[in-house]
Amino acid sequence: MSRSRILSAVAVCGVVSLGVARGASVYVVRFDTTGGPPVLAEPPCTFLSYRDEIVFHNAGSTDAVVGLLGVSNGTASQPQTLTIEAGATRTSEGGDSSAAATWAPDPRPVPGLWVAQIDVPDEVQVSSRLLAIPGLGPQCTGGFPVASSTVYAGIPMPVVRVLTPPGVAQVHLGTDIGGNGSGSDDGRTNIGIYNAGGTTARATAELRRACDDTLLEARTASVPPNEILQLNNFSSVFTGCSALRAAAYETYVVVTVDQPSFSYAVTLSNQRPPWIPVSSSP
Repeated sequence: MSRSRILSAVAVCGVVSLGVARGASVYVVRFDTTGGPPVLAEPPCTFLSYRDEIVFHNAGSTDAVVGLLGVSNGTASQPQTLTIEAGATRTSEGGDSSAAATWAPDPRPVPGLWVAQIDVPDEVQVSSRLLAIPGLGPQCTGGFPVASSTVYAGIPMPVVRVLTPPGVAQVHLGTDIGGNGSGSDDGRTNIGIYNAGGTTARATAELRRACDDTLLEARTASVPPNEILQLNNFSSVFTGCSALRAAAYETYVVVTVDQPSFSYAVTLSNQRPPWIPVSSSP
């Protein structure tokens, strides 16, 4: 496929469990893979980088200040506050919103994934979403990888104001990318787990099909305190439903952690570059 066709492709390739919050303290998942190894989308040339975007809107009549309470996977060395004028919108992508860049551990974790706990006034609405940035690898440029100026955006990411208590199952519905009457499309599911507790957590992540609740894959993991990890590449490909209580392609995820926590699930297609062709507002 030519680069022009790739960049103009329109395909629904990802789903994510999501949330939106208004309150004094919220957790957001942050990530930035632009400095790490590229993720090949269409070998050998096209690759993808990912980062998050936090969006704020001040619905109040006075200026509001958003500040950092803490980060996972390390310590933020020089966090700054972000002032949002009354009635204004600010995002972490805006040139005048550089404070959000300081809400990260120093040095950045590898891979570039962490959680930021931020102090948000009640009158400020906050949401988070995934950004995908395409680029061309050295096989096509004859030199260093070159990132595109194009940014694909639209998949909401979790915004959490209440942690899940230990032992309570976290169910993420609709984690499939569709399929046909006999089974699911060729996709993979990545499951993120944040341990907000003071000791190492034992976490169990399950991918199940909705038609008959059959377990497709289960994994356990140890998550250090105040850290987030992502379990990648759960295969969501299946056929052979024994019941039809849901469509033959639907899946869901169940996460159980023995410490206070939250989790999320993202499913991507294995057959198409995961450009993000639509945007949704939770």
